[in-house]
Amino acid sequence: MERIAKANAEATAEQQGELVRAEIGVQVAGQYKEQQLLRGEADRNYLEQVAKGQEAQAEVLGQDLVAKLKMMELVLANPEALEHLGKLVPQILVTTSEGASGIGSLEGAMAVLAGSGVLRAGDGGLTIPGRTKTASN
Repeated sequence: MERIAKANAEATAEQQGELVRAEIGVQVAGQYKEQQLLRGEADRNYLEQVAKGQEAQAEVLGQDLVAKLKMMELVLANPEALEHLGKLVPQILVTTSEGASGIGSLEGAMAVLAGSGVLRAGDGGLTIPGRTKTASN
């Protein structure tokens, strides 16, 4: 019995470093968990305060104006977004002499081609950029 106890004591002594590291690991994990809980609580409180501020702003200014202000903030923060705005709005409107839409008409096709740079209006009529006129053209 005494021999077994002595062997257990020696084995425990040899593993003392591992036991201490494991104990420290448990403490670090507990502190990390507490840190994450506190950070989550702080984030929640911050977001709740932001939401209350936005609600108060909407009550004073109205939701439409608040939405417009938010859009302006986003544009000012991302000016490159304005470059794409023109792609969302049609650049060419074609009407006939009767005022009807020129879509599907020859006038509509020519206006679209000229507006996109495929055709260019000049002294000699419409030309295709990059092609030179020859006697056979």
